[in-house]
Amino acid sequence: MKIEDIFGNLSALETDRIMLRKLKIEDLSDMYNYCSDEEVSEYTTWYTHKSLDDTRGFIEFVLKAYSNNEVAPWGIEDKKTNKLIGTCGFVYWNLIHSRAELG
Repeated sequence: MKIEDIFGNLSALETDRIMLRKLKIEDLSDMYNYCSDEEVSEYTTWYTHKSLDDTRGFIEFVLKAYSNNEVAPWGIEDKKTNKLIGTCGFVYWNLIHSRAELG
């Protein structure tokens, strides 16, 4: 099994309060709202976004990863407000050793 086999066609996951789904360019404003907050980004793998262009670049990077069936973050959408409130995903994945790190 390869990572591409797993991430080639992921569908959304839904709970009562949130939906985990692929990011989309329409998430730009919502993502910038939390990514531009230095407290939010302090312990993440990404830098604080200083402009909408930073956020757009990140979303475009993720969309490209999706199209290449690569590991990429999912958006966390608050179902009550329909707003993107964060992302989650695999920071590290090793199929040979059956190990992964989520973030």
